[in-house]
Amino acid sequence: MKYVDLFCGIGGFHQGMERVFPDAKCIFASDFDFPVSEVYKNTYGIDCYNDIKLDETHEILKQKIIENNGQFDVLFAGFPCQSFSKAGNQKGFKDTNKGILFFQVADILDKYHPKFAILENVRNLVSHDNGRTWNTIYNKLYEIGYTVDKHMISPHYLGIPQLRERIFIVCIYDPNHEIKKMNINWPERLNLNTYNFVGRDIEEYLDEDVDDKYYIDDDKINIINIWEELRISVEKNGRKIISPIWSYYLNEKPIPSSYPKWKQKLIEKNKKFYYENREIIDEWKKKYNNLKFTSRSNRKFEWNASTSINSVWDGIIQFRPSGIRVKNNKCFPTFVAINQTPIIGKYKRYITPLEISRLYGFKNLKLNISDDKQSYKQLGNTVCVDIVEYIIEQLLNNYNNGGKI
Repeated sequence: MKYVDLFCGIGGFHQGMERVFPDAKCIFASDFDFPVSEVYKNTYGIDCYNDIKLDETHEILKQKIIENNGQFDVLFAGFPCQSFSKAGNQKGFKDTNKGILFFQVADILDKYHPKFAILENVRNLVSHDNGRTWNTIYNKLYEIGYTVDKHMISPHYLGIPQLRERIFIVCIYDPNHEIKKMNINWPERLNLNTYNFVGRDIEEYLDEDVDDKYYIDDDKINIINIWEELRISVEKNGRKIISPIWSYYLNEKPIPSSYPKWKQKLIEKNKKFYYENREIIDEWKKKYNNLKFTSRSNRKFEWNASTSINSVWDGIIQFRPSGIRVKNNKCFPTFVAINQTPIIGKYKRYITPLEISRLYGFKNLKLNISDDKQSYKQLGNTVCVDIVEYIIEQLLNNYNNGGKI
């Protein structure tokens, strides 16, 4: 099996393919991020640093294909998601830098017609621009001869304690469109909020000894303890904490009518919580000077663990622009390229890049151990190896059994 790995990142597709076909050959890989290309080269021995938008890159690809008898079997492409993500600019195909890169993938498929293609992007790709983005992608792939299926999958669907819902698009070259439906056994969502997640324990992925640099500082411990103190005091009074809490709205000040409705509703919820717990909150605010000593984002608190844990320090904690977020300890939240690295509450430390790579299913990944910032970014942009393996096996088993290959 020969394959092309576009927007290859640190090689999630590469390792997934090698699990199913240990002798598979990557004839060409491409990524325009230099630190990423260094990891890919150091791990797999392939120089992938090039720009898929350039004619010279397509010429290199052409030569690689010629050297391999003029064909390859599979194309992988986790094309850039920033233009379609809710966290990005959402310009879609109007983003002439990254948003149009899907069409580079389509051009290669149209020119070389590999038997299979597996593409990946954020879940919002399907609903972006009221579905028009997905319709464009589907119609383009269909037009150049591919039968297409898609599904949203997360590692936790496979029992891996990590939430990362992504759209995977599976394509098989079928120019006459004889295949009416792909009978792929897509895994279903085990639980929407992961409170009742059943799968492997996060401890299986963690190291006993990690460098001191991964432990959180006293300032973070202090602000987490302050919010925990309020939560405990409220629950001792027979009430439940709300989420989110914005400390600067725990007062009697009127709500500005100019605020959007969603914000007015959130503030009303906070004020109701304040009136129900006025004595406790006033004492807490006075004791800690209404949290004026810390950043505005740290004056927000999100308890997203329901009753699944008994303490903030039992959960997974993140410092986010939307506040200090606490989730249950059964499943890690989505890792992102920006700095919102989860904190393992019971250990008062961040999850390390090595532990994240283990969660994703990577083996012998040669990250730059001197640059954690880049490593977290690279891991936040990759695909789960276990999911890639699952999809390849489902796709090939399905069509081998049906005599399509």
